[in-house]
Amino acid sequence: MLVPPDILDRGTSTDQTVREGTSVSLTCAATGSPHPQITWRREHSKTIIIADGIQVTSLEGPVLNISRVNRQHAGAYLCIASNGVPPTVSKRIMLTVEYPPVVTIKNQLVGAVLGSDLLLECEIEAYPKPVSYWSRENGEIVPIGRGLEPQKISGSYRTVLRLPIRRITSSDYGAYKCVSKNSLGDSEGTIKLYPMPPPAMENNGIT
Repeated sequence: MLVPPDILDRGTSTDQTVREGTSVSLTCAATGSPHPQITWRREHSKTIIIADGIQVTSLEGPVLNISRVNRQHAGAYLCIASNGVPPTVSKRIMLTVEYPPVVTIKNQLVGAVLGSDLLLECEIEAYPKPVSYWSRENGEIVPIGRGLEPQKISGSYRTVLRLPIRRITSSDYGAYKCVSKNSLGDSEGTIKLYPMPPPAMENNGIT
């Protein structure tokens, strides 16, 4: 008797949250006749990263083992059961990876003319969602208003922290720290703002 595949709740992983650097095993249990074959894939045709950084598009077997989990492993995994009897069935398992903040600053030295406007930026990647802010050299926290613009990108969590400075005065020059903290750790990056001379007036040819 032919029976189409069915994925069982018992014996099949639910959504998982793990810390970066640990290991995780996703399991998938299915019934049917003949006994179903289990295939693992990732959503959006992403590759599955296995031991030693090897990347594959799919894996066969009821258990998917991931050692030394990192943030690139985060996202949705599909457990697909098939036995030649339609329909093929699948279950979506979400893997969330927790990691401390990483702060990236593209321009660490920024020059600006007195009276000009400027936008300082740093990019933060972290999960759980961090508390992030700008501070000055003396530790004073700079109010950012609407400077925080969260962006969720490809299963990881990135935030762009922006600090607009209007009509720069001499007191605005110096170091600005982009600080980010969550339950797993903290990180910071520094931008140094230095004065630039105003552009030279062009010679208009009048003597």
